[in-house]
Amino acid sequence: MFSFRRWRNTRGFGVHSPFGYDLAKRVVRPGKDYSFYGYPAVDAACAKDGCSHSVRPQARMLLRLATMLEIESAFLPKGIHPAFHAALKSSNAAMRIERRLKDIEGCRLLCAKADFIPIETIKRHLAVSGNAVALLDIPENWADEIYDSMQNGIMIRGERNIIFIARDKMQKVAYEMSI
Repeated sequence: MFSFRRWRNTRGFGVHSPFGYDLAKRVVRPGKDYSFYGYPAVDAACAKDGCSHSVRPQARMLLRLATMLEIESAFLPKGIHPAFHAALKSSNAAMRIERRLKDIEGCRLLCAKADFIPIETIKRHLAVSGNAVALLDIPENWADEIYDSMQNGIMIRGERNIIFIARDKMQKVAYEMSI
């Protein structure tokens, strides 16, 4: 049942929030025939540095997310595959990308792996409407703890990857999807 619900939500079925539906259809699963102007930059970064089977689709999804949210500043730590940097820059060539944890303030989108960003920093970040967080390979209990701390917005949760978006005047909702 759990995987069926995740599959349905990933395709937008059962997602009742208009913003959540838009997120599912434009960011998480845009369709097989969907092509995006920034894909060649992501593909080139993968070709140059090699990619695991999951990096390319995750970087492409980050590109679509940053574009949909019109992100102008992001945090992406050093050591993350260059395809993710290419994805952010392809979404907005003028985007300011911070690479050091001490420079995280003022970034609208935080991207990281595992527990690189302290959970308290993530909670403070999501207290500001319009801010977003995309995390890969998060610790097991983090998703629920971060979601509980949010006042409003949306959480898209995969098995180990997660997207949080704080939005004023939006009831707090969570969806499980294959991301």
